[in-house]
Parts: sequence; structure tokens; C-alpha cells
Amino acid sequence: MKKLYKTLLIGMILFLGNIYLHASENYSSGTIFKDYRISVKAHDTLSEGKNKISVKIRHNSHIVENAIVIFKLYQPNSKSVEYKSKVTNDNGRYLFNVNLPQKGEYKYVLTFHKLGGVRRTTRGGFTLQ
Repeated sequence: MKKLYKTLLIGMILFLGNIYLHASENYSSGTIFKDYRISVKAHDTLSEGKNKISVKIRHNSHIVENAIVIFKLYQPNSKSVEYKSKVTNDNGRYLFNVNLPQKGEYKYVLTFHKLGGVRRTTRGGFTLQ
């Protein structure tokens, strides 16, 4: 019974988060798997050209630092570009300067691992209008 309540609670949180994300102008996404919580956030409204995107990774509520983070972006024209970061800023976020050359639907794959550790992957996407 506890598992059912927990599943319903998580489903409700994800649903409400999805509604909130569609109402927001800045892109923001959160993913939870196993003991990891990953948040991807655009600092400003996404537009064509350079955009600052930050990634925050937490493991059991602790910020994961000194990880190798790879942000692979799939563009609407079927090209892919890979961005890497190894250091966090003062807020514990990995920063990427991502180029969005045209309007359309973008997908990304975020992979991270500590040196010699297990690679973890999450996926997401957004539409540039």
C-alpha cells in the first residue's frame, strides 16, 4: 500500500511539474532516477544563437562535483553537437554555452560519471519557437 501511495505522489509531482514547465518561459527540466536528481535549466529565454544552460546533479541530496558531464544536443537538422564540462560554478552547476542555430525541436542526452565510475544517462528535449 505504501508503494502505491509513493507512486501516486511521484506521479502527481511529475504531472504538476510538467504543467509548471509549460507555463514558464525559461526551459527547466528535472529528472529523478535511483538516488540521483538531475536538473537542466536555461538561464534566459531560449533563442537562436548562444544560450547558457546549466546542469545540477545531486546524489542523496549532495551535489555531485568533479564529474565529467557530457551534454549531447540533437538539432532539428539531424546534426548533433557534444559539449563537455568537468567543473561546477559556485552554485554546484555545470555550465554549457549551447548554440541553437535554428528553430525547431531539440533533443539532448546528458551523460555523467566520476573518474572510473559508472556512466549514468538521462534524456530530454525542448522546442525552440
